[in-house]
Amino acid sequence: MYLKRRQLCSALGLGLLLSKTAFAQRDYPEKPIKFIVPTSPGSGPDVLARGMAQLMSASLGQAFVVDNRVGAAANIGFNAVAKAPADGYTIGIVPNQFSINPSLYKLPFDTMKDFEPICLVAQGAMVLVTKPSLDVTDLASFIAMAKKKPTSISYGSAGSGSPQHMAGALLESMADVKLLHVPYSGVAGAVVATLAGEVDAMFMAAQTAAVHVKSGKLRAIAVTTKRPSAVLPNVPTADAAGLPGFDVGLWFGLVMPAGVPASIASRIGAEAAKALKDPHFVSTLTAQGLEPAYLPRQEFVALIKADMERWSSVVKRLNIKVE
Repeated sequence: MYLKRRQLCSALGLGLLLSKTAFAQRDYPEKPIKFIVPTSPGSGPDVLARGMAQLMSASLGQAFVVDNRVGAAANIGFNAVAKAPADGYTIGIVPNQFSINPSLYKLPFDTMKDFEPICLVAQGAMVLVTKPSLDVTDLASFIAMAKKKPTSISYGSAGSGSPQHMAGALLESMADVKLLHVPYSGVAGAVVATLAGEVDAMFMAAQTAAVHVKSGKLRAIAVTTKRPSAVLPNVPTADAAGLPGFDVGLWFGLVMPAGVPASIASRIGAEAAKALKDPHFVSTLTAQGLEPAYLPRQEFVALIKADMERWSSVVKRLNIKVE
């Protein structure tokens, strides 16, 4: 009799606990949600996060607080997400450096175990640009010069291990050439240096490049994605211009700490998908050279894994080191 009574109490207790959990998730969110951005205010990921935060706040009825955690090649921001409670009140927006860094750094987190990928939200292209005085007119002549004079062509990037750096590394690997990589502390510094002629070239976000290409300050050589850029439609892709298979885009996705309840992760994913259909937000992304690109969890996970494998191979092949 005592055993049955104890079993009944345990069952009732478990039922109450499950009911309470289900109720809490049904009422989610009950407090402000933190949106961690691993880049500086005004950057592409920051603009993307703030736009989504505004729309998701209106839909969910809670404030979204954008928290910029800048530094260490975005690893400070990534780590802040990984170490946050898995209660649904921390979301991280991750650029594709998320899939590059495991090959370059000893990280305080496991990229595949300490996060719950939610969805891909946006993507964009880069363009290989050169200063007009560099005696090249297309990708073929750029590669020919690099072959003739190894390390004579310099290119700037947002820092070691950045997407701009890795695009250059991939070009070196696929074209069998040697370039001179010049890292700067952030995209803005690299763009300024390229415009000033301190470096010969840069893999620059398409929207940023378009302004300077149209003004004649830079020359566009090739788009880094397999699809042409809408802002520079006459510039050929690297894939079509002599490097079959070359494809280095910019992508941005949402992640949460591992262990977040599945119902909450699904709701955030659904809210993100809804935000990406807002016309005003889409125009904001377009102004940043980005486009909505929703991929659900499974496809986003596959993208992260494929990118990690690709960059790991490039890093090993070229023996890339970061300080």
